[in-house]
Amino acid sequence: MKVRSITATGEKRIIRWYSTSLRKDRKTLGTVSSGEDVTGKIKFERELKELLHTYELSLISFL
Repeated sequence: MKVRSITATGEKRIIRWYSTSLRKDRKTLGTVSSGEDVTGKIKFERELKELLHTYELSLISFL
């Protein structure tokens, strides 16, 4: 699950959350969760997609 968050300094971040249940004898004892800041990765993927699109348009206009 991805969640948009704002840091204490006002920066916008996208956090991907991972969770798993802790179980013993089929009984849930609790959960463990961790978050990964994927803001940079998502920004890079968007920029790459835009560059590829621009490149494709350049090839089409060249032909």
